[in-house]
Amino acid sequence: MADHQDTVRRMADEGHQIGLHTWHHVSLQGMTREEIAAQLGKTQQTIQAVVGPEELMLRPPYGFVDETLKQWAKTPIVCWSVDTEDWKDQNVERIVQTVTQQAEDGDIILMHDIFETSVTAALACVDRLMAQGYYFVTVEELFALRGEVPQEGGVYLSLPPRPDSIRVSSGRRRWQMKKRSLGLPSSWWWFCSPCPLWCGRPRTPARTPSPRPRRRLPSPTAATPSG
Repeated sequence: MADHQDTVRRMADEGHQIGLHTWHHVSLQGMTREEIAAQLGKTQQTIQAVVGPEELMLRPPYGFVDETLKQWAKTPIVCWSVDTEDWKDQNVERIVQTVTQQAEDGDIILMHDIFETSVTAALACVDRLMAQGYYFVTVEELFALRGEVPQEGGVYLSLPPRPDSIRVSSGRRRWQMKKRSLGLPSSWWWFCSPCPLWCGRPRTPARTPSPRPRRRLPSPTAATPSG
């Protein structure tokens, strides 16, 4: 983090959502609340010293979650529903196929921008998915679009739309909904290191969405145990 403060500051300035990913990239599963607080508190304080009192969601390393983490994370826990496994073979075309074949409305897709091949694949996926009507917003924005409030300790793998929130305007749309089950296409993206969060919602050609102001906390707080 000390060597990447300018990058993190630029991410925040450009409207990316930054999340917690622990200090040492270790599994939080099986840790005590004191150990969890140490990993998350130091990370939170360091990030907030750079970008201000930003509310930070948690993406736990490896997606490992247990009841102790849910109780003491003190923030929403966001994992993923599509794993590209881009770190295994760093094969651009395979990664693109995995994403474009599996992505559904509200999915969270795991990628790692520490690999050049993943960045190349991500750009290709964006082009292909946008051609299908997808585009990308932050996790906070997608929660707002779904009309949901993220809960501390809540675990979120995806945020598909509720059936009663989808307007059916034609028989063709009804057939598409029947085939896809989830309705209009959109997607979430979540790159890690140092974890900007991306997601998506259906594209509306009639207008261009304006960036949503990032929520701020009254003052920096560390995830430290109480009591």
